[in-house]
Amino acid sequence: ATSSPTGAATAEPAPVKIVNNGSSIAAILATLTGDSVYTSLFDSTGVGATLGKGPYTVFVSTNAGFNLLPPGTVSKMTAAEKKRFVQYSIVSGRALDINAVNSGSVQTLAGDTVQFHVGSTGLVQVNSAYALGAFKASNGIIYVLNQPLLPPQKSKY
Repeated sequence: ATSSPTGAATAEPAPVKIVNNGSSIAAILATLTGDSVYTSLFDSTGVGATLGKGPYTVFVSTNAGFNLLPPGTVSKMTAAEKKRFVQYSIVSGRALDINAVNSGSVQTLAGDTVQFHVGSTGLVQVNSAYALGAFKASNGIIYVLNQPLLPPQKSKY
């Protein structure tokens, strides 16, 4: 199993170092410890099976991060909401490398954007979440976050 940076969700953010791993994003996710809630959604929604050569950037929350959500948040999601949740955590066509990208707004597979920012000290922030670690895969990069990225609510009108 690959060790995941699973510090407490409220841990002080620190500079991120990318761990090189030649495996695919799906293979790395399958070996991460402490990220099973996201990995289960990634697999069960079928989104993971659609990822090809990439490049992709995937933002994965730790289980501790999911525990910060109100109870039942994930279990009450419909299948379509779960799929949109996973798609919101994936950027297609770009592997956002902290050594090459400082900040910006990037579009996710869900069609919405996330704000990606790398501070001068190497601290990585995605929306209001902080990266605890990162893994370079053969088809992109995975950032392990201290909390899940929740897509914006779609208007019912």
